Amino acid sequence: MGGLDWMNALQKDICIWDAPDNIFDVVTMLEVLRFTPDYKKAIQNAVRLARRYVLVSVSKKPSDNQLTKENLAAAFVAAGIAKIEFKDTNGSLFLIAYKK
Repeated sequence: MGGLDWMNALQKDICIWDAPDNIFDVVTMLEVLRFTPDYKKAIQNAVRLARRYVLVSVSKKPSDNQLTKENLAAAFVAAGIAKIEFKDTNGSLFLIAYKK
């Protein structure tokens, strides 16, 4: 019950999904990058698919995939993002990448 009638959620493999460029206003990847085999490829594709924003959250706990602020920022810059904003929450790091 509730929600938005005009909003659709999709579950796809972000590393290989070949949907058209700029097809979505916003792409979200919430607490999933640490489970993605190639987070840089996932970020590149998310940026390609998003028209305006990419929203990401990752755990602040140490992990073996190196999802630090520095590595995430570098991956987004490499994907063509010029403006990145980080927000800290209790257990997660939240990132907003602006395309425009």
